[in-house]
Amino acid sequence: MNSPVAAAVPSNVQVQGLVRQPSEPEQQRFLELLQKARAYYSTHADEAKKLAGKSKSSASESERAAWVATARMILNLDEFITRE
Repeated sequence: MNSPVAAAVPSNVQVQGLVRQPSEPEQQRFLELLQKARAYYSTHADEAKKLAGKSKSSASESERAAWVATARMILNLDEFITRE
């Protein structure tokens, strides 16, 4: 995928579980949410720590929290594949 989102996502991460590829405007909104979450959690360390939890990852707590917040948005989409 050649998009702003693809550039923001680490190379070993793929968004799977959606019925279709997101449109360019949807990808842009995804990226904007990620950027806003990064800005928010970089200035709210206590909240980032609560959301990010413990990890052996080299990523900062604020970065992990931003990705958790963004992933939650994807998981809550009606189009996300779930078992009933």
